[in-house]
Amino acid sequence: MNLKLIDQKQLARLLGVSERTIYRWRRQKKLPRPLVFDLNRPFWSMAQIENWEKGTDTVGHLTRKAKKHL
Repeated sequence: MNLKLIDQKQLARLLGVSERTIYRWRRQKKLPRPLVFDLNRPFWSMAQIENWEKGTDTVGHLTRKAKKHL
């Protein structure tokens, strides 16, 4: 199994928001927790983000659709 990891910059680009927004959403617990930290850089798996966008993330964070109402 090949686990594709993305960093904060890639996640911001994927979601169409700034890195600052990703940082803020992390602080507000609106994103799934990063799987890996390397030199204080968070990384998420693509599968984790895809599940979060679909609303199937079981951690209880807001889905992408729900974020639009913030």
